[in-house]
Amino acid sequence: MGDVNVTVHKKRVKNMSLRIRHDGTVHASVPSWVSDAQVSAFLRGKEEWLARHRADVLERSHADGPLADGDVIPLWGEPVVLHVAIETDRKRSHARHEGDELWVLLPYREDETDDELGGRVQQAVRRWYVREVEKTLPDVAATCEERVGRHASSWSVRHMTSRWGSCNVQTGAIHISSRLAQWPSECLEQVVTHELCHLIEAGHGPRFHELMDRFLPSWHVTNERLRRPPLDSRE
Repeated sequence: MGDVNVTVHKKRVKNMSLRIRHDGTVHASVPSWVSDAQVSAFLRGKEEWLARHRADVLERSHADGPLADGDVIPLWGEPVVLHVAIETDRKRSHARHEGDELWVLLPYREDETDDELGGRVQQAVRRWYVREVEKTLPDVAATCEERVGRHASSWSVRHMTSRWGSCNVQTGAIHISSRLAQWPSECLEQVVTHELCHLIEAGHGPRFHELMDRFLPSWHVTNERLRRPPLDSRE
């Protein structure tokens, strides 16, 4: 399918199905009696679905898996080259951003495997993303609060993989995902506006959409942008 290889498994199943594994490989399960022509037709009908969801799977896998020296990671939608340095006299890990480069400095650990080192790098990058959102959030929140006419009782940034933000409508506390530091900054504005609108309308019904249209008319564009990888080749 395009430049993606699909491994087809013929087995005792009733229906054809397609699955994307965490490493980006694609596998189709089909009934043993189905012809190759039928399989091809099924796969052609899934091309758009595959392109969209495979990109999401690969991005989540890269963001939450071990990182290594030379990897390219996103910051506000732009590429940053990751450099890793081990220092024998260092006590704590540290991430330093310089232009289009991120230096992760780590303490030396004896007999460390590559996976263990990659996990330490990944944790350092996660903490760096938290700090990046924490630096940007106050100005964005202030602008959006004035526009919406609602104020959060508190703002916090945390690593969240299943949602971009959350709002406790009883307390007014809003949490923002640190992963937003990977996407263009307009996406942070959209999520902040989204959560503030929940202080007016708790659900996602027509009234909520009317509020979003009123306070951030471009939210449909940024919402779609969040469905694509941070470093989208189409931009």
